[in-house]
Amino acid sequence: MDSDSIEIKKTYRQLVKKYHPDKNSGKEYDLEMIKKINIAFEVLSDNHKRVYYDKLCLEIENNDIVDNFNLGTNLENEKTVFRNK
Repeated sequence: MDSDSIEIKKTYRQLVKKYHPDKNSGKEYDLEMIKKINIAFEVLSDNHKRVYYDKLCLEIENNDIVDNFNLGTNLENEKTVFRNK
C-alpha cells in the first residue's frame, strides 16, 4: 500500500466519522455527503478508476468534452469531497 492509498483511506475514515448520521442529526445533507464520500473513495481507491477519473477531469478542465448533462459539475463535487475534510 503506497502513501497515497494510506492517506485516502485515512481521509475517508475521518470524513465518514464526521458525516455519519449516528454522530450528527441525520440531516439529509449528512446522508448525501456519506454517499458522495463513498463514491469518491470507490474511485480514488481503485487505480484504474482513478486514472480514468483524472483523465476525464483534465478533459473537462480543458473543455474537450461538451457537457450537456452537467457532468463536469458532478465530477467537481465528487473531486472536492476529499479536499473539504
